[in-house]
Amino acid sequence: AASYYAYDVGESNWRAIVLNSVSTEGPAGNQAPSCAADSPQMAFLINELNTTKNTVLFWHHARFSAGSDHPTSQGATGCSNTFYEVAHDNGADLVVQGHSHLYERYDSRDKTGTKVTGGLTSIVCGTGGNSFDTLQALPSPTPDQAFTNAWGVCKLTLNTNNAQVDFLPAPGSPGTDNATVAVRP
Repeated sequence: AASYYAYDVGESNWRAIVLNSVSTEGPAGNQAPSCAADSPQMAFLINELNTTKNTVLFWHHARFSAGSDHPTSQGATGCSNTFYEVAHDNGADLVVQGHSHLYERYDSRDKTGTKVTGGLTSIVCGTGGNSFDTLQALPSPTPDQAFTNAWGVCKLTLNTNNAQVDFLPAPGSPGTDNATVAVRP
């Protein structure tokens, strides 16, 4: 089975692209596919982004995170950065990642994480692991929403012109968020 793939989401106008970010983030010598500019995975990504459908991308390592254990500095290099830049430059609409053990939402950002009109929205939903990260006091960039110490899942509702993102906490767990992410122009 391929370690990266894409599929149409039901009868919607959305395409989901699932990528493997481990080659630069995992242990040295791992067997994950490369995300280098000339790699098959990058050719696949660029080809998949050449679509008339809205696109939501999934990969493990967060490009931006206020988490103390898996901060933005870790996502600033390697596959996380490369995937985000290519997704941003090719009109992707939403990115969902994990790795950081917390929940974060970064609305409409450019490639450096600066808030801009018409940028790419990024969700970090790492709230199903075995521990929680703490939040940095002064993260850069600063998320639009962030919390830790909450178990739960992220529900995506992919509509014609937007994506609805809802954090659904586990019973008795704190934390709630919902946001409507407009598709990019």
